Amino acid sequence: MPNYRLDPDRLPKLTHHKASGNGVVRLGGRDHYCGRFGTPECQAKYLRVVSEWIANGRKGTTPQDALWRASHPPRPPQRAAPTAQTSSIGIRLQNECAPATPGSSGTP
Repeated sequence: MPNYRLDPDRLPKLTHHKASGNGVVRLGGRDHYCGRFGTPECQAKYLRVVSEWIANGRKGTTPQDALWRASHPPRPPQRAAPTAQTSSIGIRLQNECAPATPGSSGTP
């Protein structure tokens, strides 16, 4: 089955969210609810949202999405600072893994 992300002529489907009875379309990993499924209003909102999504290069659906992405840049991953315990473990491992020097008894 072709994926709409790979096929530029394919549009994402308007589906029925059974729990709420609304029509929903997923664009860029976000669900957009279009109103009661099967109504003309739902179809009109679906066409408007998909049109905006295509006009924005299939990235966001509204100027608010672009504004949010601009004001929330991706964060680099955080690394925890080493603690005294991790430092002592590292030193102990270095001592245990160090090659034995000639003339030593072989134990650290």
